[in-house]
This record gives sequence, C-alpha cells and structure tokens, in this order.
Amino acid sequence: HRGHARDHADSLSDRGGGSNRSWPVIITNQIYLFDTQHHMHTMEEFLQIDGEKNSVICATKTPARWINNSSIKIIGNDNKIFIGDNVVLNNFICHIESSSNSIEILENCRLTGRVIMKLTNGNSLRIGAGTTIGQCNIICGESTHIEIGNDCMISWGVEIRSTDSHGIFDQESNTRINDGQNITIGDHVWIGAHATLLKGSKIGSNSVVGMRSVVSDQFDENSVIVAGIPARIIKRGIYWDRKLLG
Repeated sequence: HRGHARDHADSLSDRGGGSNRSWPVIITNQIYLFDTQHHMHTMEEFLQIDGEKNSVICATKTPARWINNSSIKIIGNDNKIFIGDNVVLNNFICHIESSSNSIEILENCRLTGRVIMKLTNGNSLRIGAGTTIGQCNIICGESTHIEIGNDCMISWGVEIRSTDSHGIFDQESNTRINDGQNITIGDHVWIGAHATLLKGSKIGSNSVVGMRSVVSDQFDENSVIVAGIPARIIKRGIYWDRKLLG
C-alpha cells in the first residue's frame, strides 16, 4: 500500500533512547521525499532495499541540492531512517546489514562519510541539528547507540566506532573483555582531523578533540580540550567558534 505516510503514523520509541520521534510506519519498502507542499515523491534510485517494513523518511524542502553521489543500502527488516529538512548528503554512504536499527539526521546537517551497521540488530545513531561532518566513518554495532549532539563540527578522516568488530578474551576465564559500548558526543563539539573515538567514549559539550587523538574514556566535563593517545584533558574553560581563520 502506498498512501500518505501520515495515514500510517504510529508512535514508535527510538531504540537508541535518544528521542521520542513519531516514526511513520510504511508497509512497503519505500523512500519518501516531502517538498514544501508536503507531497511525496519516490526516489528509488537513491535507495536499495532487501527486506521488509523498512522506512526512509526525507523531510527536505530543498530536493534539488540535498543528495550528491550518496546512497542508502539496507539488507534487513524494520529499519528506520529519518533525514530532516535542509540536510545535504555529499559522498555519503549508509550501509545496513541487520534489522531493527534506527538512524536520525536532524535538520541543517551537512554530511560526508559512511555509516555501517552490520550483523547485530537494534543499533541506533542520532546526529543533531546543524552538525557538519567533513569525512567520517561511523561504525555502530553490538546493539549500541551513538549520539552526536547539535552544532558539532567533525573534520576529515575521523573514525567513530562503538564496537571493536572482533573479540578479545581473557585467557583464564575465556570472558570477552571488549564488549561494544555507547558513544556520546555533546553539543557544539569540534573533533579534529584523523581523531578516533572508540567504544564507551563521551565528550562533554562545547569541547574540542585534538587532531589524531584516540578517545577511549568518558569526559563528562564541558568546555575542555582533550588530546593525545590516549586522550586526556589538556585545557579547561575554553570555547570555540566556527569562523574560518585560514
């Protein structure tokens, strides 16, 4: 059935715990684009789906400019993607090979990079309004949640991964010691080029992550610079501005 998405509206909880957005339920695998009159247009060439009850909702009012050399590929069931107004995807690839995942990209984001969710179900990613990503690989697995706040600035060659992708075990107990963990990045965080954020990382709002840093710890404090391998706080009481200086 291909009716207006609002005819199928139902309140579904965000599996990542990030928001309570009401997701339209769409029986047929389909992508919808909302224009300024809130009419829907199919964009099947942008989307490849193999599965059931997947939905991709694109609430953009600027359909002519928002996609450039980008694609979404889904193999699985009951996956939900929401793309807000005035989002620009440039060389952006989203690859899902599992079920019951959710991705939410809020308004005014500009994104380049890759999002990968494979093997395990129930992963979630939320990218806050006004966030820009120069080029980033986001690997979200083991039923974890990655939260990127509003107005973040993520540079080139950045890696954000909530899973190590392979197991590490204690010899004596055979217990795995590197389970996947959630990642949280606060609002207005600048992540420098070639930085890596590993499972369990947390960066407080209004903070900066130095170039080539490796973050594996939780920094709850706001307005700090974290840098190094492993990253540590090197400066407190700072703020930063997007204005390009050189």
